[in-house]
Amino acid sequence: MERQEWMKPNSESVAKMCEWLADNLQGMQMTLKQIMKLIEEDGNPSTYEMGDFDMKSPRLRTLVHEFNSMYVSLAERCGQITGEFQVNQCPELQMEIQGPLQPNSSKGSPYVAPGMRLHVCNLDHDHVDADRSLGCGDGNLETSMKESSRLLSDSESESFISVVNSYLGTVKQINGLGQQLKKSKPPTEPISLSLSEEVDPDDDANKSEYGSYEELIGGVVQYEVLKALNQKYQQSEVEITMLKGALSRSESALNDLQVELEATKTDMEMKNACLEETKAKILHLESQVLELGTRLSDSHCKAEMLTEALKQAHEKLGGSTEDEATISSALDLERQKVAVLLERISVHHKDGFDGQNEIIKLQYVLSEAERKHYMEKEQLIMQWDSRFKQMEINSRQREDEMNELHHALVRDMQCHINNSQVGIEEREARIHSLNKELDGMKLRHDVVVAEKDGLNACIQSLLAELRCRDIHIKELAAGTASSQEYEDMSNSRVQELENEVEMQKALIIDGAEKKREAIRQLCFSLEHYRTGYNELREAFLRHN
Repeated sequence: MERQEWMKPNSESVAKMCEWLADNLQGMQMTLKQIMKLIEEDGNPSTYEMGDFDMKSPRLRTLVHEFNSMYVSLAERCGQITGEFQVNQCPELQMEIQGPLQPNSSKGSPYVAPGMRLHVCNLDHDHVDADRSLGCGDGNLETSMKESSRLLSDSESESFISVVNSYLGTVKQINGLGQQLKKSKPPTEPISLSLSEEVDPDDDANKSEYGSYEELIGGVVQYEVLKALNQKYQQSEVEITMLKGALSRSESALNDLQVELEATKTDMEMKNACLEETKAKILHLESQVLELGTRLSDSHCKAEMLTEALKQAHEKLGGSTEDEATISSALDLERQKVAVLLERISVHHKDGFDGQNEIIKLQYVLSEAERKHYMEKEQLIMQWDSRFKQMEINSRQREDEMNELHHALVRDMQCHINNSQVGIEEREARIHSLNKELDGMKLRHDVVVAEKDGLNACIQSLLAELRCRDIHIKELAAGTASSQEYEDMSNSRVQELENEVEMQKALIIDGAEKKREAIRQLCFSLEHYRTGYNELREAFLRHN
């Protein structure tokens, strides 16, 4: 005989657990005790003929322990996910099992009965009511598992469904062997010790399947919680990027406003430069007016110089006549030269008259020019005075307008800058708070990632165990062909035993009727003897 240790939490951990978990742990232990008691009673070789239970009992024990290890692994996974309890190993309950037994796993976790309720905060659609009817059947269970597996991704759902199907297959095999074991009760076993009165295999299988369904739904809910946290983290990152974009847009708008302010400043500088240019032009025109005045004075000086030149020419002409008289008296010998000189003198006279005419004309032209120049000068001075006054008025108006525009722009820009600064401060505060939230979310994300890695490692280990169990189940399924003949023989034997049981029941009933009849006769005789004894005693007492 081998002894197999079943996992059970100690009293301190049970005291820290919630009520439904403690009740379910007790229910698990009671169910295991009843199953192993039933196996021990059915495995008693004194109540069976040779070879009836030799092949079925090891398979049943193996499947029971595989079911226990699988259920314990799933419960351990549920406990790791929910974080509600930790299992402390305590070899308190030990059972003796006949035959060779190779358990796949010695680790376990508390039994989770179908009466539990899974509550997940902040998820309205993840509430699972565990008070539903237990008679849903395998079809409804598989349908609900398929519906719950839709919440997972494609790759995860396939592995998840394969694990569930292998688990349900193991449960169905255990149920089938339990039914066969129920049918193969020995004829000498009393009816009152049947499994239906103490433990119903169908109800236990349904409860086990329903408990497994609840555990799997708990895993799905935890996955949805992680998925929701990941979505919140992504939404927070999107909001942060949006706020960063809004901040960059506000900064670009502020830069645009600064550029506009610089443009207005440059416009004002250009207008000031234009005003300076107009002032320079006015000064240049004034200098031109002064230059024209100087030219006019120069023309007057030239006219005076020409008049003086004419006077000198007249004086020279008088001097030339006196020289001619002296020369004519002194140069008698040179008559020919005198003639030439006379001709020259005549030419000079003509030139003198022409020069006088030209001087007169020039004086007239000069007087006309002076008059026109004076009139033009007066007109220009008047025009320039009027234009200068108008330009001064316009420049003052433009300066006033520019000052007003400058003050208005400065006020608007200051208001806009103040509003932008307020908005930037608010956004900086919001960004600071969002950065804090982002740090918190990053920490939570790291924690969730660590938990996810742990869960992935646990899932991988569970998948490895399930693969080993699948291989073992396939090996067991391969041996079902040889056990089918034995099953047929067992069914025929069971039919014969049932007939024999019916016959023995009839014999027992007949014997019981005979015994009751004999007891009634004995009671009548005892009553008769008792009455006779009482009469005899009364007579004896009266005689004395």
